[in-house]
Formats: sequence, structure tokens, C-alpha cells
Amino acid sequence: MIAAVFFALVLAAPKPTAKPHSQPREDADEIDIDVPDLDIDIPDLDIDIPAIHIPEIRIPRIEVPDVSFLVAHAKQKHRDRDEDEDRNDDDDDDDCVGNCGPAAPVPPVPPMPPLPAMPALPSYPDTNFQREDRNGVHIYRMQTPGMSNTRIRINRHDDDDEMDSDSSAHARGQGQATLAVKGPVTFRVNAQGGDIDVTSTDKQQVMVRVEGTRGSSEVSLYSYGDRVEPRFKNRHSLRGGKLHVELPKGSRLEVESMSGDINVQRLDAAKVHTLSGQIRLAQVGKVDVQSISGDVQIQDAAGPVRLHTVSGKASLAMRNPSPQVEFQSASGSLDFKGACGRDCHLSANTVSGDLNLALAPQSSFELSYSSHSGELRDGLDLNVRRSGRGRHGSHGSLEGTYGKGEGVIEADAFSGNLTLSKQ
Repeated sequence: MIAAVFFALVLAAPKPTAKPHSQPREDADEIDIDVPDLDIDIPDLDIDIPAIHIPEIRIPRIEVPDVSFLVAHAKQKHRDRDEDEDRNDDDDDDDCVGNCGPAAPVPPVPPMPPLPAMPALPSYPDTNFQREDRNGVHIYRMQTPGMSNTRIRINRHDDDDEMDSDSSAHARGQGQATLAVKGPVTFRVNAQGGDIDVTSTDKQQVMVRVEGTRGSSEVSLYSYGDRVEPRFKNRHSLRGGKLHVELPKGSRLEVESMSGDINVQRLDAAKVHTLSGQIRLAQVGKVDVQSISGDVQIQDAAGPVRLHTVSGKASLAMRNPSPQVEFQSASGSLDFKGACGRDCHLSANTVSGDLNLALAPQSSFELSYSSHSGELRDGLDLNVRRSGRGRHGSHGSLEGTYGKGEGVIEADAFSGNLTLSKQ
């Protein structure tokens, strides 16, 4: 009613007229329009806006590997360089003639602010998974993230270094040295650079040969019981070139290297700790490899395998029908070939790498798979079911059975895929 009255008053009011393109008249009449006050009640609007819950993303914790044993020589090199620079500065001061003036003050370095603490990892509600068939392969995709903590540790057992004078036997030569032994030994070598090639022989001796070094190529061998260590021009570490080593059958190898390729064949056990470089092991029993960067290739491993990497691609082929494998990596991938039957235990844990398992037809295992954004690509036609809780209390995992379920395969991939295929 009020709106209708207001509209009628506006229509009844006189309207001024004007000629187009004409000048305004000085005596033009002014028109006043009184607009009545309108008293309109606007109702209050009470609208409930529902709250939106944004799920948190669980970020796995990665423990930084302990690589102090790999960079000890690098630190010494930097200290030597600093001492040389100090000596050069002293020489420059001696060359100064007359009044050189006071040295310019060095501004203090501001302290580094503390790093924020890592927030606690949230838990996730129970979830389901989706299945899709693609080119004859079953694809299982998680709908809600869930991932257990991924831990990567690289540890080293340090023994006190004995003096060379405490050795029970030794041998020395130019470019090559041979030391007679009574049986299998543990050969321990350190390298700052250079390649290392190790193999076994039927002879009861340890032979080393150095190639491609600058200057003197003097090499020595020292025996401490059943352990043998080489020296290079009275240095404990290989600096460059290539080292060839022959050990009696059944011997073990321990290598700590900063860079360079490592090739090992036909040994009872091999422990390799390296910062960078390619690692190739063939026909080795027990294997323990820890690498920061570089690819790792292991062929015909007969014993348990422990493989920890930060980056790079790892290839593992097992001839043991009941393999014991532990693989951990931050951004590396794993390609596995072999069987997994009774007494088999295969544990694979990676953050952003893919896990590819090519399994022999006689395999029989139980599978547990957890992931945040990865997929399970099943080419074996597993009997798959959902599990409310995965390993280490994580949610959103899948479980499946192949054959009689005699072995165990546990796989965690935060953003990687798990692919199962027939060998």
C-alpha cells in the first residue's frame, strides 16, 4: 500500500521540459518535489552457514641420515684450506710498508632464528577404497589419506683404528700388493674418490692393484686378525683412480666411500656405505647398502638384504625362495624380481617413489599396502579387502592374499604406486 501511494505521487508531479541543444533560461522555474518519508520494517534474516571442515594432510617424518663418516675428510680439507688462507693473510700483513691503518671492523653476524617445531601428525577416520579395471589390471585407489611414518636411518659402527705397527702381517708394493692369509677375511676400505672393483678367488691371499693414480702408486696391506685393510701412500683412504681387489672365497667386504662406482661379485657378505656413485652387487650373500644418491643394482642375492637410500633407483633380483628384504627410501624407487613364499618377509617403505614387484608364479603371500595418494595396480588378481588400520596404526590400507598366504609383503608409499605383476 505504501509503495503504491509513493508511485502515484511521483507520477502526479509536474515534469520540466527542455528543447534539445538549447541554452538554459535564466528565468527558468525551479520545481520542488516533496518525497514523503517511508516507514518500512525490513525483517531480520537469520541464516545458518554450515561449518566447513578441511581435512589435514599427514606428512611423514624423515630422519636425516647420519653421514658424518662420509664427510670427515671433507671437513679436514676445509680446515687445511682455512689454515692456508690464514698463512696467506699473515704474509700480506708482512708486506705492508708504512702506516697501513687499522683494520675495518667486522660487523657481528646476527643469530639464526630457531626452526619451527614439526606439528604432530593427525589421525584420519576410517576410509574406503575405489576399484577400477584397466587393461586387465585391477587398480585400487585410496579415498582418504593415511600413511605411517617413514624413517630412514644410516648408522655406522666405528671401531678404534689400530696403528699399523700393531698389525700381525703386512705387504707393500708399487701399484700392487699381495698378502697371504689362512682363509676368508673381512676386507675394510675407505675412499674419498675413485672406483672399487672386488671379486673372489680360489687363492688363499688378498691382492690389491691400483690404476689411474697420479704420482706414486705405492699400496700396502695390513692384517689385524681376520681383518685386512689397505693403505695408499701411507693414507687410509683412496683418493682417486681405480682399486681392484681379490679376496678368498667366503670373504666379507666393508666399504665407506664418498664418491665413485662400486662393483662387487661372489662374496659372502657386503656392507656398502656411500654418498654418491653407482653400486652393483652380484652373487653376494648378505647385503647391507646405504646410499645417499646413485642407483643400486643387486643381482642373485642369496641372503637377507637391507637397502636404505635417499634418492636413486634400486633394482633387486633374489634367488632365495624365502627372501628377507628391508627397503627404505625418501624419493627412490624399487624394482624387485623373485619369489615370495613361506618365511618370506618383504618390507618396502618410500615417500615419493614407486614400488614394482615382479613375483614368481610359485609365490604365496599376504599383502598390506598403505598410501596417501598412490594406487595399487594388481596384475595378480589378489583377493583384496579393506583394513581399518594399517601398519603402525595408519588408516586407509588394503590387504590382500595371493595363493595360500604363506609369506608377508608390507608396502608403504606416501605418494607412490605399488605395482604387482608376474615374473
